[in-house]
Amino acid sequence: MNNQPTIQAGVITLAPLTTDDAGRVRLLAGDPAIAETAIRIPHPYPEGAAEEWINDSISGWSEGKSAVWKIILTDSNLLIGAIGLTIDPPYNHAELGYWIGKHYWNCGYAQAAAREIIRFGFETIRINRIYATCLRENPASIRVLEHSGLKYEGCMHEHVFHRGRYHDLLFYGIVHSSSKKE
Repeated sequence: MNNQPTIQAGVITLAPLTTDDAGRVRLLAGDPAIAETAIRIPHPYPEGAAEEWINDSISGWSEGKSAVWKIILTDSNLLIGAIGLTIDPPYNHAELGYWIGKHYWNCGYAQAAAREIIRFGFETIRINRIYATCLRENPASIRVLEHSGLKYEGCMHEHVFHRGRYHDLLFYGIVHSSSKKE
């Protein structure tokens, strides 16, 4: 695959991760509030986890298995989160995932990033279907997914054991043909 592009989206820019981002990723992703709502981000955040995740993201792009960007504020170049697609080439679908640093919640950044990545997935990577999951207890993520065009598809009751208890996992999805109608 060619070099991963940088995507301008108004007040945010989506740029490829570099190993220089590890300290900022560790700081933001290490916040317990992030781990509370993002089931794949551990707390405490282990030493070396940011570097490993960034290296996996870089190699995932070159192997065609993922497309992960840091979300930065365009005016300051400050990393505030990350967003990406985990691609399953045999099935031509991808899972959308994202996180935003706590101090940047409720500003519309995740929704703006999600819309751009969905567009990129359909138009550039030519994925047919994009899906995402979130905890029922995460209304902000539910809003991001719904406002980005994904439709509620169902609930897997007590599907994940996270932070000491079972949680319902909600499923959302969109297919390329339906995204053209909106």
